[in-house]
Amino acid sequence: MRVRRALSSDCPALASIATLAFAADLSYEHFFPRRSQYPEDFYNYLLNDYKRMIVTPGELIMLVELDDSDELDSPEAKGQGERAQVVAFATFIRSGATAEQLAKWNADSAGKRVERWLLYLQGVYASIVRPNRAVSYAAINDFLTQAYAIHASTPYSGKLDFKTLAVHPAYQRRGFGERLMEFCGYKAYAEAIPVFGDATAKGLPLYLRNGGKEIGRIVLKEQIIQLAGKSEPVKLERLETPVLRWDASWASPERLEKMGAQLAAR
Repeated sequence: MRVRRALSSDCPALASIATLAFAADLSYEHFFPRRSQYPEDFYNYLLNDYKRMIVTPGELIMLVELDDSDELDSPEAKGQGERAQVVAFATFIRSGATAEQLAKWNADSAGKRVERWLLYLQGVYASIVRPNRAVSYAAINDFLTQAYAIHASTPYSGKLDFKTLAVHPAYQRRGFGERLMEFCGYKAYAEAIPVFGDATAKGLPLYLRNGGKEIGRIVLKEQIIQLAGKSEPVKLERLETPVLRWDASWASPERLEKMGAQLAAR
């Protein structure tokens, strides 16, 4: 396996993994309450978000890719007739940084500026001609507002937001998420900045095991959703999501330097 920076050409695979990984996630149920009715809209939202991140300074997607030394097909994947090459990814946003520091994560260029503008225009056009039917922008905005307020309750001058960790369901519990956590830990250590993130029930044990400390909770309010073709509305229960902070000392310097050497070798 190898860890590498995601490219624009990887975005369809990333969106596919995310739709599978978060199909039963309760937070994503609040963010995309109609995703089961409009799966293509759910996929397209994620696809466009990842495309935007690829061309935005300071934003980064790292993925885990299988190579010839790996057992390519898990029993689950074989049963589904699948073969996944990209099996996991994580998204990051570096903030409170200079342009030079942001460039270390994702340097800007004329081509990226043009791509951002085109993505913006495409988004405006789509919002008018065919609005996304799966998403609840209100729920996402409320979630982010609460998350950033909790981040601000602890001191920092710059930070790394660990936004998303997704592993293909057929390849979970094989250390791929742990490898992406190692990348996050090494980068935070190298720049002496804290990491902030939120955790699903499935992801919380991994985060706590790797030094995350809970600093607050986001509360997603109960929602009543009327689904197309359903006579009775659906209630989404109130949900609390832990917010965590990792500091640069979450692992020993020796371990982090070893991680850096391993990542550089890949």
